[in-house]
Amino acid sequence: MQTQQRRRTGIGILEVIPEPARFGRLRENLIACRTLLFALFVAQAEDGMTTYVAMNQGDVEANPVLRLLTGSSPAVALALKLALVFAVVMIALTRLPQRRARGALIVALGLSLTGPVANTLTLLLR
Repeated sequence: MQTQQRRRTGIGILEVIPEPARFGRLRENLIACRTLLFALFVAQAEDGMTTYVAMNQGDVEANPVLRLLTGSSPAVALALKLALVFAVVMIALTRLPQRRARGALIVALGLSLTGPVANTLTLLLR
């Protein structure tokens, strides 16, 4: 009688590689996108100032969603705009690689510049 030898085959090693920390990506993106972040901050500040001036002179918020949520208070409109922009920027900086985060910030900057330009033109053309 022959004896059969048993050999174990197909046993492997499972290696678990942890995902890089989200805050590491945030730090890298903050450093890589600092100029865009500064420009976005300036655009948001300008939008807030021009919106505040326009609303104090009797104009109403042009964005119907913000108009509905804020009533006639410029301070509430500014706080809501800044909170939304901050949330979107934080999501982009923590979740996206540098190139895509930079692209998202460029789009956000372009959108943020439309408000101050429109507000300034409205105030100048009265």
